[in-house]
Amino acid sequence: MSDAGGPYLSVDGDALNSWSFDVFTVGENKELFPYVVRMFHEMNMFELVDQFKFRRFLSEVEGMYRDNPYHCFKHAVDVTHTTYLYICAVKEQVSMTQVEIFSLLVAALVHDLDHPGVTNGYLIATHDNIALTYNDESVLENLHLSRFFSLCQNNEDANILSAFDESTYKEIRRSIISCVLHTDMAHHFKLVSRLNELVALGKKNNIINGSPMKSTTDDERQLMLNVLLHCADISNAVKPNELCVKWASRVLEEFFNQGDRERSRGMSISPMMDRETTSVGLSQINFIEFVIAPLYVQFVAVFPALNGLLTRLIENRRYYQETYENELADMTKGDGTDRSPEKESLRARFRTLIEKHSLRRFVDESDNLMKAILSLPHTRRSSATRSFNAMLSSPSKKKTM
Repeated sequence: MSDAGGPYLSVDGDALNSWSFDVFTVGENKELFPYVVRMFHEMNMFELVDQFKFRRFLSEVEGMYRDNPYHCFKHAVDVTHTTYLYICAVKEQVSMTQVEIFSLLVAALVHDLDHPGVTNGYLIATHDNIALTYNDESVLENLHLSRFFSLCQNNEDANILSAFDESTYKEIRRSIISCVLHTDMAHHFKLVSRLNELVALGKKNNIINGSPMKSTTDDERQLMLNVLLHCADISNAVKPNELCVKWASRVLEEFFNQGDRERSRGMSISPMMDRETTSVGLSQINFIEFVIAPLYVQFVAVFPALNGLLTRLIENRRYYQETYENELADMTKGDGTDRSPEKESLRARFRTLIEKHSLRRFVDESDNLMKAILSLPHTRRSSATRSFNAMLSSPSKKKTM
């Protein structure tokens, strides 16, 4: 089904296979099309779906993404690209089938289709029709899936599922639904727990540390697909720092836009969504420590070929430590209050993070800030196990831009 030419051949393969690939430098959305086509081509997906139909599908998908700061078509392509890199790194270890790869890449591409730029919580609190339609359960994720399957059903020219027999179609549909539903952050800590169990079982049965995982059950294989997409979806903190900062800025702007809506409606402003009080540095520190690190430490334990992600996690945590210390310094200049205890507390948390997850080998110990952090005495912190909701409800700090 694949043609011999096409615009994807003009794509720089080295750039596409780099963790530094930046969707923002490519240009307009449609200029990203060849990169997406090239990813599907490299994975031999055009043995399963007609390439010209896929291009029509891609054009329809791009038009269905809204112009949000974060949940936009560029985010979809970025997540698809990250998923592609994860597949390249792990597909032999998990012996992924073509249908599994196809399902995962398509799920990545459509996982935020028609996202309105606000959270599930906002839609539920405002009694939005979307929340009413999906009974307050994974509201956005169900919306994205509905838009995707409706597109395929109602537009034959863009129906990338039309060539599959009924049995394969059911398998693909079931897999895509599971993957996209598990991008709902409500499932995050359950996924981390499942990974913890898998790592413990793997250590016992020698099925991790790069060993092939051919004997896994169907449920375990779907778990791996769910984890791969979820990790790709929240991968900004394990990207090169320039990309991490770009995406963090965009997600915060989208949060602040929601906070503005909440203020205008007289609602309580959601945590991290008040542009007047939210600390950029602290918000990212909390996200890295309580959400990203527990997930990615176990993810890399299962897939050690991806251990470079932990180096970037430490680098970005260090960047936001410095960012927050600069915020504290600016606040002290403004009101004269000594905030050194808060700075030292955050440094101690960084040290504990490194020790708890055995991350010292990923630290640049020649860096002066890291030297100071590593020289701190070890202290246990009970907050390491508190929930994401508890973290979100903690007081925010004055933001400086």
